[in-house]
This record gives sequence, C-alpha cells and structure tokens, in this order.
Amino acid sequence: MEEKKTIKISLSSFFLMLAILIIIIMTYFIYKFYNEKVLATKEIEKLNTQVISLENTVNNSQDTINTISNNTNNSYSNSNSLDAILLDTTYSNNGIEFKYPSTFNKTDATFNESGYEAIEDNNKNRFQIQDEKISSSMELKDIIEREKTLGMPDGSNYRTLVKDEEYTTLSNGIKGYRFESTTQDNAYQIIFMTQKDTTAYQFTFTINDKSTYDNYIEIANKILDSIEIK
Repeated sequence: MEEKKTIKISLSSFFLMLAILIIIIMTYFIYKFYNEKVLATKEIEKLNTQVISLENTVNNSQDTINTISNNTNNSYSNSNSLDAILLDTTYSNNGIEFKYPSTFNKTDATFNESGYEAIEDNNKNRFQIQDEKISSSMELKDIIEREKTLGMPDGSNYRTLVKDEEYTTLSNGIKGYRFESTTQDNAYQIIFMTQKDTTAYQFTFTINDKSTYDNYIEIANKILDSIEIK
C-alpha cells in the first residue's frame, strides 16, 4: 500500500510541476504577445503621425503653388506684360528668321564680325543667336556637352547649375536639345540647340531682370516656337 501511495504522490507532483511549467510558458507567450501588440500600436501611431505630416506638407506646397500662380496671374493683369509678349517684329539674317517683341533691339554685333547676333531690351535681357560649322569629327551632342561645361579662365564652370535638360521638338517642328542654367554672373539662361546639315545653331535667352522672370520665360518660348531655319 505504501508503495502505491508513494507512486501516486510522485505522479501528483509530476503533474503539478508540469502544470506550473505550462502556466509559466503561457505567461511568457502572453507577455510577449502583449508587448508585440503594444509595439505594433506605437508603430501604427508613428506611421499615422508621419502620414498626417506628409499630408500637411502636400497641402502647404499646394497652397504655395496656388499663391505663386495667383501672383503671376495678378502680375500679368496689373501690368503691360501681355503687350510686351506680343511678337510684332521679324528678325531675318543668315538664313534664320523668327518673331520678337518690338521692345527688343538688335545689338551692334553681327554674325560676320563675332559669330553671333543678338536682340536685347533696356534691362539687358538678351536673345542671342549663334551658328557654328560642324566638322566631320564633331556631332551636335559634343557641342551641347561643351556648352553645358563651358569653362572660365580660372578653371571653374561658367554655368553654376544645369537643369531641365531634354531632347525636344518645338511647336514649329524643329528638333533639338533644350536646357536651362544659372551662370556665374547671376543670370538665368534658356538654351536651345539644333542642327541643319553641317551647321549647329544655338539660341540663348539670357534673363538678367529676375523681377519679370515669368514674363521672359514666356517670351523665350514664344520666340523659339517662331524660329525658321532656311
């Protein structure tokens, strides 16, 4: 009897220990699950905060864009800029023809004397035309790259920033390469380069008067679209 009693006690102790062990394991997993849930909740709250911040940033950016757009529209309506953009004069020289505002005047330089000719207004905002014969060893892309990396005597680049560069086709059907840049003398340039036969043509619009930047961008694009190369 005593032996059976001992065996019964031993089994009871074993099951008790097993139950305690199971409780400890379950407690550990419950605790772990709870912590993971808390961390997941915090991560979700963090992501929600980031989403709200991004939405606010987008809304602020849109407000800024709307403000700039409204200011630009107001500047057009409150000035004579629309009259200035009227292309009422024809330029024709050296096989090139385009329309430009009468507020611009031809400079003294000519193709024969300097390799370029230009028109500019009283604020020295200038539309300059250059042509260059392309040898058999040179392609338009080489001239484009040379122009983008144009160097100064001290070894620095004349262009401090080149952006928005792309191959494009003007509305007049002329295909070429267009890019915009800032320069060391704080001017802003829009450059369009194209090629016909063995001649490369470069059209550079230099904006010095930053206060009327938007107007001159429109003028530059209108002039480019009116170009004819004969």
